[in-house]
Parts: sequence; structure tokens; C-alpha cells
Amino acid sequence: MASKNFSSKEVDIDVLITELRDFFEIKNYKIDYKQGTSGAIILDTNKAGKPYDFLGLSLRVTVRLNSGSEVTRIWIGNQKWVDKVIVGFSGLVIFVCQGTIYLSSFSFGLFQVGLLLLKLFSILLILLPALGAYLQYKVTQDVWNMIEDHVALRSTVNP
Repeated sequence: MASKNFSSKEVDIDVLITELRDFFEIKNYKIDYKQGTSGAIILDTNKAGKPYDFLGLSLRVTVRLNSGSEVTRIWIGNQKWVDKVIVGFSGLVIFVCQGTIYLSSFSFGLFQVGLLLLKLFSILLILLPALGAYLQYKVTQDVWNMIEDHVALRSTVNP
């Protein structure tokens, strides 16, 4: 979980939460808005479902905003990485096992076509979670960029 501190003068919590909710709603995320301990505001966002989970493309980001009199601390965490690791590892195992079967078999025909399709499927199971990991990283960076743009805009308006 990464966090950054900003001057409370530079962060308008209500405006920032609206901007973040709009960002996630446009991207079809399910958003859960909670009031956390010590007055923290938590946006728990999730883009998942059976096809996303199966392919390692589900995304999750939790943003926690804790505003004090001098400092506003923002945490981003709880990204979803486990599904990507499991699907990618499964694809790798299928790819390796399929390779040993392919090397030990001497028959041709439908069996070879089936093995070729299995190889393509296993390659997809390796590449799609890699894409999911990139998308998870990118959405986290996009949220940080949005927060920093908000702070930069507020600091120029209220010097």
C-alpha cells in the first residue's frame, strides 16, 4: 500500500472524491464508498466477474483519504494481483506439460491439432494475466496522476 501526504489546503476532499468516482464509473467499476476509522473516507473499486477473473483481467483499487487540519494523507492499495499469478502459473504449467506430451508422442492427425490448440490456449493463459498486471499497474498510476493533478490545480488556485 503506497501513501502520499499533501497539504490540506491543496486537497478538496469532496471534489477529489467526485473526480475519482466519475473516473471509476466511466470505466465501469463497481464502487463501494465507506466511512472508515478516524474519519477516513474509503473508495473500494472493483472491476471483476467470472470472465475477468478466469482470464486474469480483474482489477481492484482501494483509495483511502484521511484529512487532518494540516495534512491530508492518501493511500492506494489492495490491488488485485493473486488472480493474475494463478492464471499465469496455470498457463505455464499447461504449456510445459503439453510440451512434454508433444515431444513424447509420435502420432499425427487430430491429436497433434488438439495439442496445437492446447498450446495456443496456454499461451493465452500466460499473456492475458500479463496484460491484466499491466492494466492493474496503469489504473493505479492513473489514480495517482489524477490526485496529483487535483493538488496541482488547487495549489495554483489557492497559493
